[in-house]
Amino acid sequence: MISLPLQLGKKLYSKFFPFLFIRDNFTPDEAGYYGFKFTITTDAEFLIEFGDLGSLRQARWMKPRLKWMGKIARALSESADRQG
Repeated sequence: MISLPLQLGKKLYSKFFPFLFIRDNFTPDEAGYYGFKFTITTDAEFLIEFGDLGSLRQARWMKPRLKWMGKIARALSESADRQG
């Protein structure tokens, strides 16, 4: 289940991100991409994907927005910390 801060982050980002969202593990290669299925942590842990750097269109779109994306990541992290 996706946490509330991450749901809100996706909802916010989808208003600006001009590309399609696809489900996790969309291809067999993606299913093993991150090299882990389960982690044990004492704190919240999540992965934010802002786009596909393998796509030149997406990379060009992201480049001038890197600082903005960093602000989103920080806000999500701080929100997750408060929920923790």
